[in-house]
Amino acid sequence: MNISVNHLKLRRWIMLGWLAFSIGCSSLYIKNIAVAKDMVDKDWVIRINNDQNTSEPIGVRFADHAAIYFLERDNPNFSSFLSLLQESQAKKTFVRFQFNVAGQILTFIEADNP
Repeated sequence: MNISVNHLKLRRWIMLGWLAFSIGCSSLYIKNIAVAKDMVDKDWVIRINNDQNTSEPIGVRFADHAAIYFLERDNPNFSSFLSLLQESQAKKTFVRFQFNVAGQILTFIEADNP
């Protein structure tokens, strides 16, 4: 009888240890997902939502991307980025763009010269 009680205690400690390990691993996994990283992609612009009377970011829609990306007006490269986006829209040329996954904020744009 004493052996089975010790066996049950051992099983309980193993289960609790496994549970703690699983929770720790899943929280590490979730922390890694939650970190917003910049992503780089390439596409051409089909629409720019530029309301001049507001301080809101400019919405940018790319041809092969379902999301709307945002160019913030306080970005130090705002005017050069906006001109690249407008050129891409007018000439249907590709641009490479980098964006922050959290918020779809455009952080870098350059012409894609093959």
